[in-house]
Amino acid sequence: MEYKFPMTCSSESYSCLFQLAILFCIPFSNIQIVLGIIVCSHCSCIEMRLSSSLIALVALAGQALALPFNELAERDTGLDVKLIPIGNTRVKAIITNNADHEMSFVKYNTLFDSSPVRKVQISKDGSIIPFSGIHLYYDIDNLPKEAYKTLAPGASAEAEFDIAETSDLSAGGSFKISAEGSIPVIDGQGTKPTSSIRFKANTLTMDIDGEMASKVASAIPELNKRTRVDNQSCTGQYAQLLQGGLRTCVTYAQRAAQAASGGNAQKFQEYFKTTDQQTRQNVARRFQAIAQECSSANQGRTIYFCRDVYGYCQGAIAYTVPDRSHVVNCPAYWSLPPVLNRGLGPDHGYVIVHEFTHAPSVFSPGTVDHAYGYEQCRRLNAQQSLNNADSYSLFAADVSRN
Repeated sequence: MEYKFPMTCSSESYSCLFQLAILFCIPFSNIQIVLGIIVCSHCSCIEMRLSSSLIALVALAGQALALPFNELAERDTGLDVKLIPIGNTRVKAIITNNADHEMSFVKYNTLFDSSPVRKVQISKDGSIIPFSGIHLYYDIDNLPKEAYKTLAPGASAEAEFDIAETSDLSAGGSFKISAEGSIPVIDGQGTKPTSSIRFKANTLTMDIDGEMASKVASAIPELNKRTRVDNQSCTGQYAQLLQGGLRTCVTYAQRAAQAASGGNAQKFQEYFKTTDQQTRQNVARRFQAIAQECSSANQGRTIYFCRDVYGYCQGAIAYTVPDRSHVVNCPAYWSLPPVLNRGLGPDHGYVIVHEFTHAPSVFSPGTVDHAYGYEQCRRLNAQQSLNNADSYSLFAADVSRN
């Protein structure tokens, strides 16, 4: 059996002037994995061929071999993140560059994003407090300059936010506030992330006055009741393109549902890090729900907007307000190709699948954004992958296009 990673490799790649081939014989159960890596001036590609033998090397090489050849490196050192309580429901985050060189970190979808994204996890008496902010979708490879904050060695940056803007804390009492994850960074000069740094901030225990917390305005303003597809913002060409995107979404989600429930187990493993049959059926059910949601512009559980009705589109392609089942397309969405026939890049249907996984009204629980793009998503474990929006879009695109 032959399995190939879904990376861009043309037939010309194999006739390149410079090739470096590295072969490993690695046992896995009754299977011998022979990994050939070819590097050339046209592309980098990885080929994996499977046949039978030796078990001991998997423990030594398995983790490294689970990652694609051009994957964004991840490390544990370089950035320190600290949380400080500064009011009843206000928190200050301080990030410090502990490396010996200049570093730029991505602000979007982190503690330092000015948008009401999920910055911290809040719990009370062991139960997680629901989040009522937004989930933003970015193209990690094409971020604007304002997405980054540059820090010299030893320098720090601060951000303040009110946790009551995106969570109902009116019950008052003792709450625990925590934050951990990965932040993409650029080491030195450059325009694209070169690595990703894991962080885990200190945990706060905050005694919150519920009455004061209830008076904090929500970050998401109330809107008048709208139709399934907002007919005030989705007009003319926007309406036509959205209809096409919804049709593509149906195709992607239906094919993904079939592939999840009964398709190639290794393909499912590639994106969700498990082949458990019950998990596969649950993923298939999510895709079936998405296909149903995309099948009608007149009926559904979400409301779709074709312009930035909340004002949070800076640098984003689209975003979802899960608490209200609202999906918003940003100007960058309309610049994407309506349909792609190969590869794993985003098109209109891809983004809609991504956004609908966030909406618990479509399928509960809704997903979050642990990572974007194939390279980052491949680093996630099974639990993270199954709760990561882009893992679903990538899987759907792969089984539909490739």
